[in-house]
This record gives sequence, C-alpha cells and structure tokens, in this order.
Amino acid sequence: MADKTSLRKFRMILMPVLLIGVLSLCLAGCKKENSQDAEHLDKLRKTIEDAKSRSQEKPETDEPVKADVKEEKPEEAGNKTAAGDFAKAFTDGEVENNGSYFVRVGNKVYYRVYNVRALERTSISQFFLDEKDASFPSELYCYDLKTDETEKVCDVAGQGKLYAVAEGFCLRSPDSFQTLLIYPDGSDGGIYGEGAIECVSKDGRSACFAVYQDGVRPKHALYRDGEEVRLFSEEGSDYLDVEGFVGNDLIGMKYHEEDNEYAVFSCDENGNDTELGIIPTPEGFAYMTPEWEQLTGDPSRFYFMIGFYEGSGHFLQSWECMEAVANQAGSLKIFHDSANDTAVAYGEEYIDRVPRIFLSDAGAGLTPYATGDVFLSEVSHGDLQYCDGNGYQTLEKNYSPEKDEWTRYDTFLQDAAVFGDKIFVISADVNRDEPADVGWRWAYDLHWLNYDVYTPGSKDKKVLTMLNSAGWGDAVTDEKRLIGTWDLYSYEVEGTYGTSEDDGVYEQLIFNGDGSATYIHGAKDVSSSRKERKLHRVPADSEDIPVCFETEDGEEQPLHFDIWALSHGQLDVGVSYTYDGGIPGMYHGWYFKGEE
Repeated sequence: MADKTSLRKFRMILMPVLLIGVLSLCLAGCKKENSQDAEHLDKLRKTIEDAKSRSQEKPETDEPVKADVKEEKPEEAGNKTAAGDFAKAFTDGEVENNGSYFVRVGNKVYYRVYNVRALERTSISQFFLDEKDASFPSELYCYDLKTDETEKVCDVAGQGKLYAVAEGFCLRSPDSFQTLLIYPDGSDGGIYGEGAIECVSKDGRSACFAVYQDGVRPKHALYRDGEEVRLFSEEGSDYLDVEGFVGNDLIGMKYHEEDNEYAVFSCDENGNDTELGIIPTPEGFAYMTPEWEQLTGDPSRFYFMIGFYEGSGHFLQSWECMEAVANQAGSLKIFHDSANDTAVAYGEEYIDRVPRIFLSDAGAGLTPYATGDVFLSEVSHGDLQYCDGNGYQTLEKNYSPEKDEWTRYDTFLQDAAVFGDKIFVISADVNRDEPADVGWRWAYDLHWLNYDVYTPGSKDKKVLTMLNSAGWGDAVTDEKRLIGTWDLYSYEVEGTYGTSEDDGVYEQLIFNGDGSATYIHGAKDVSSSRKERKLHRVPADSEDIPVCFETEDGEEQPLHFDIWALSHGQLDVGVSYTYDGGIPGMYHGWYFKGEE
C-alpha cells in the first residue's frame, strides 16, 4: 500500500486528469439508438402518450367499467403457451411474494431495473422507488435460482410493483388508470383490466383493481377469470380499503361514519362479502385511521396487524393484532392485547415499529422480526441481517455505517425478499440535502440504487446492477446540475483512503454555464500556492472518450473516466489510469457542492 507522501504526489499528477474527464462527460452527447431500439421505444412512448390522453378524459357514466376483450391473433398462441408456465406455477403453489419488487414464479425471480430519471431524486420519506415520471421505460429482468444467471426479459412502460397472474405479469399503466399485461416471453399482452391492480389471489385467477370513476376516490373492483364479479360502491361508508387476499378470499376494511367504526370484511371469489367484526380502537386514538401493517395465514384462520399513526410526521402511537376466519361473520377477535403497547405507556413520542406475526406448526406468535425479514441491526444503521426462523444471521457487516467524517452516504433499505437460500436486496445510497428539508423532516438525495443477491454463509454477494443518479443508459449527465463549485472531500486510490483536510490539500472544480471548467489545486492554507488550470478535451476516437490535459511541460496524456454519481450536493468520479510503465489502476474522488 502506498505511503501518504507518494500518494499525495500521485494525486497532484492524477487530479487534473480526473477533472478533465468530468468535463468531457458533461460535453459529450448521447449515443445514437439503433433502429430496432428506436422502434421499440417509439412503441413504449406511444403507450405512454395514449395513457396520458386517457387520464384527461372523464367517464360519462358511473356504470361499472368492463375489461376489454381482445380478439386473439395467430401470433398470440405462442405467448399463451409460454403463459402456461405461470398458470402451472400457481397450481403448484410456486409463486412467492406476489405484488412486490421481487416476485418468484417457479425457479425464476423477476424484478424491474428502474430508469433513475423516472425516480424522485430528493425525498423526505427515505424511499426512492416511486416513479415520478413514467415517460422513461424500465427493464424487466429475471434471475434463475438454479443457474444463478440473469436475463433481461423486456422493456416495460408501467409503474409500481410487479403482480404475477396466470397469464403473465401485470403493471399499472403510467397514469394508473389501467393495468397492463406482459406475457412471460416479454411480449405485449395489452390491457389486462381497467383500474390500477392492487392484489392477486393465491391461484392467480382473481385480482382486485382500484377503479377511478369520479376522479377523487377509487372504487374497488374484484375480477375472477377476467370478469368483474363485484364493484364495491361504499354504500353506507365513506372509506374503504383493500389489503390483499388470504387464499382466494379478499380482505379489506370499511369505515362506518355514523358510528366512527372500522369493520373488517372478507369477499369470496363469487363477490359475496361478509363483515367479520369491528376493529377495537385503543383509548385516546379514536381520531386516528388504522393502517394495515401485515396480513398472513389462510381462509380458515388469518392474522393481521394494524397501526395507529399521528400527525403529518406519521408517528406510530399504537397497534393491534387481530385474527379472524374468512367469510364467517363475527369471527374477528383480538389476538394480542396491546393496551400497554403505546407510545404514551412507553413515555415516548412514538414507537419505532410494530412487531411481526409469525406462523409455525405450534400456531401464531409475535416477534420483532419474522422469518424472511431483512433489516439493519440498529434499525437505522448497522449490519445487514435477516431472520432465518432460528435467529438473526448477518449478511454484511457495517452495511450502513453510523454517520461520521468517513461516511459518505447513508444507506436506506428499499426492499428485500428471501427465496430459498438467496436473499435479494434493493438499497439506496443517499446524502443529505438540507435546502430541501421540510420543517423538521430531513431530505435526502438519491446517489446510488443497488441491487444485490446474498447467499447466507457466503462472504461473496452477487451485484445485479448499480444505478447512479448521474444518468442512466445512454443518458448524458445533467449539465445544469454540474454548474457550480465542487470541493474535494475525500478520495480512494488502490484501497487507500484520504481526505483533503488530512492532506492539507486544496482542490476545487468549477463548472460554468457556458460549458467551460476550471481546476484549482494547491496547499489548503497557503493561497499563494494555488494554481488554476483551464480544462479541455480532444475529439474521441472510441466509445470510451479519451481526454487530454495540459501538463506543466506541455505534454498531453489520455484518460478513461466515468461520473459514477451526481446528486444535489455530491459528485462521485471514477478514473481508470496507468502508471509505472502501464500498470492499471483506479482512482475514486468524492466532491461536495460548495456554497452558492
């Protein structure tokens, strides 16, 4: 490992090279799409535009909206044959985690790789998987659990979680007014149903949709084998919420305004609903709306957890755990008495989280984490762990470090799922964006979005993909976000870390609105030692844009680079270089945005 002195000398030579690379990426244009990709993207964009047009139209009637019946074309026969694999998976009970970001169908796990330009770059919720701009298609991938191989299925124009049905996969349309079908081979299945899909039954034949007919509150429509069997009109209630299925029975909640009560109901596959009982409200929390936390079990006995939250900060105050039998009136009862499990009883402003329900041969119980849960050991930071049913196992030590001078990001878990001996995780590396704070709620900028697969007991993890916030695919870096002054904070060279503060080195990059840039380098406390250098590039002769810089003696040298991530307040740059007679290496620099 290089010592500090040689490292500093190396950095004084390398940093100008690094920064010219940054500039050239700013000036570089997008690659041209080939004709096949352009044709496919045009089709996706047309789907999006059609959806946007529909969202401006208001229905002229309150009659139930029926799903379109497509006339079968000869070429669709192959698609339906492929869909037979999905139907068989439902029959065999080989569909797991349906209606989520990772869904297993047979021996394959499906997930979407987002176009980061569609995601919200800044969030106060610490969650970044909500698509704010559906005009950028994502990619559907599958991971084979038998071979550990990953394959792209297709590009998709849709949003939200993935839902497997007997025919293939469903996604909400970009405007959430319809649900789109994707056949298992990636071909377009057209409109699966009117409204936004909410949940799917165990056999894959029933689904519930949120149908927007008055433009304010959705009605919930239950479909079976493509036919509507029930449209919940909310008569006698001004609120209705659907949570999911236990087996093939739909479970939801109604609000009885006259009595200020919330009732749990079930609805069978024929559309017949039964009120199971009234949810007890903890003393002092009658003004709070109960929210679903977990639903598990089967029609013969199912369990659910609800939470009571307060204020715009959504502070958890209390919870209730209930049990019931589907389609049996009056079967709802308390599973666990939580009268003392309140924030007030604990002397706190809020409760960190609700417990989890677990099922075993001995019956149901409550635990901090249930089998298959993936979490951080210290709630907001620490080791990445999961519950295997016998205890907690560590997947990666210090996965999300507690914030200190060396911590460049906060890491927030976005979603995780366990299938057999494979654990799939999506996480977001973020940094604080104080100007975007909303009152006391902190705002964060998305820096990286990471997709990883862990195998318990193995020290290695498989990186599925890493998306950075500088751009995606053929996108050029957003030049407007580069404009301003960037100060070097820290760096890594061949596994050796250092900071500008420790080295006493002053390094700064200034991007101007006209596309020019200036690099300033010198001793941190000796302003007279600082030198300015204008940056430029030479024409590229390969896909990796070689750039040059003017050294002290006037010589020029090539460089290959990449902007790894760019958010509101932080810039990451990676540079591959050669030194000492052609030995390859990698330099990684972190810059923070200076005062405007």
